[in-house]
Amino acid sequence: VIFVIDEAQRLAPETLEQLRVFSNVELPGQKVVSCIFAGQPEFLDTIRKNRALSQRIFLSHIIQPLTQPETEEYIAHRLTVAGRDEPIFTAAAVQEVFRLSRGNPRLINILCDQSLLIGYSTHLETIGPETVRETTKNVSLRLQSPSKNLAAAPKTEAEAGPPSPLTAAAVEPAPSEPPPQAAHATAFRRKTAYFGFAALLLLLALAAISWLNGGFRMASTGPPKAIAPAVGRDRSPEPEGKDADVVRLQGQVAELRKEKEDAEAHLGELRRSIETLENEHRQLAEIASRRNDAEARLGDAQKQIDRLTASASELKTFREKAVQLETAVSERDRKLAQVEQKIGELEKLLSQEKGVKDQMGVELSSRQAAIADFQNKLDAAKAAQMTLESDVQNVRSENARLQAQVRELKAGQPEGAPAPSPAPVSSAASGDEPDPAHAIEFLLKKRSK
Repeated sequence: VIFVIDEAQRLAPETLEQLRVFSNVELPGQKVVSCIFAGQPEFLDTIRKNRALSQRIFLSHIIQPLTQPETEEYIAHRLTVAGRDEPIFTAAAVQEVFRLSRGNPRLINILCDQSLLIGYSTHLETIGPETVRETTKNVSLRLQSPSKNLAAAPKTEAEAGPPSPLTAAAVEPAPSEPPPQAAHATAFRRKTAYFGFAALLLLLALAAISWLNGGFRMASTGPPKAIAPAVGRDRSPEPEGKDADVVRLQGQVAELRKEKEDAEAHLGELRRSIETLENEHRQLAEIASRRNDAEARLGDAQKQIDRLTASASELKTFREKAVQLETAVSERDRKLAQVEQKIGELEKLLSQEKGVKDQMGVELSSRQAAIADFQNKLDAAKAAQMTLESDVQNVRSENARLQAQVRELKAGQPEGAPAPSPAPVSSAASGDEPDPAHAIEFLLKKRSK
């Protein structure tokens, strides 16, 4: 029989003591009842207070939160079950969900559900990290703050105890050093300001080029058209003042063309610089994402190391318990052998006692037959006694009658006459008709025989 008790942290100490007593029920060589407790980490404190029960627990495991790859697989699996094969959450959104939930499945469900609701209301095709961060305004649970850290330093791992799905979500980085996301955000703001300044310079350069192009058209197209008709109408030589203006204008045009070429060259350099900066920005973004992935992997590796360390300690404890169990099993086997030997001796004594009992039964039956025979003889003796008693009564009455006749005879005989001699009694007559005077003695003798 297996008991599975959920929400075990709600059990009272008295109930745990009853379960411990109930778990002692066992048969030779096997347990009858096994218990499995499932609950929050505070149940471990309750178990530690009950020393007798804690010594009977041979396995204890703490379910750790999901890692970032497991979070991605979990979200993809839930979307697949819902009927969506294409991804809805971007990689950055999944990373933000993992950062806010710290791998707690319930918080992952809440954040993703709120993000999908916001995406549906705003007609979004994909969910980004901004949408995930916006869901924190509608969630009443404590999450990892995306903008600021806690003022108080968090407890260490030894003080905080084993992480749980509910408490692990409230742990934040220490305020002694800023998180890597804040450093990346600061660098990104600096790069954005630099790119904005470069874009402003580019706009100023384009405005200058457009102004130069307008001035060049005015200088190159306007004056010759005004001069050409005058030359056609009047073939007289131009005055020296106008030639000087034309030469001066041509020099200005040449300077403007040179400035235009310089501006175009500078514009090309600016474009190449912008492209270089964009490439660097993309490379920095890739480096930042790789760094985040490396940090996440490092965190996963550290968690795996912690798990392996905990597993090693648990394995050592299991080995010690296994040695204790083997010792207890050997001791129990020895006692079981002694018990079996005693049972054999008892069975032998029982067989002997059974034989004696059978012999006594035979003797009892023979004695019962003898008692029945004696009873029959006793009944016959009682009948003979009753017959003798009736004969005694008859003899007594006859004796009384004879004594009365004797007295009558004595009374009627003369005084000088001799008394009649008693008739001789033969042995045969004594057997048939006894002397009335000795009748009682005769009957007593006969009865004694």
